[in-house]
Amino acid sequence: MDVGDIVGGYAGELSEFAAMVKGQPTQSMEQNSGYTLLYNAKSVNKKYVYVEALNSGSVTRSISHACDPNAAFMELQNRTSVKVLVKMIKDANAEAEITVNYGSER
Repeated sequence: MDVGDIVGGYAGELSEFAAMVKGQPTQSMEQNSGYTLLYNAKSVNKKYVYVEALNSGSVTRSISHACDPNAAFMELQNRTSVKVLVKMIKDANAEAEITVNYGSER
């Protein structure tokens, strides 16, 4: 895969939250791990949105963490619709494992 190639979409169950504990959005973005991701974009209702891919989603939920990844999560917004995609940030041969940086674990 080449730089800029889209691996696929990161899908799952969406949840909205009206508010977060002070500092939680920053902390959550740094600690995206497991199968849960916090969107940078808020919902049309101005709420925080999480996507939880533990019980449903696409093959991208199996992508491993790496401190020096070859792919990254990116948000693509089209009017009111936001999707999270996995995009290659480094070239990788066919045998290479695709990895992303989920942030610090603790």
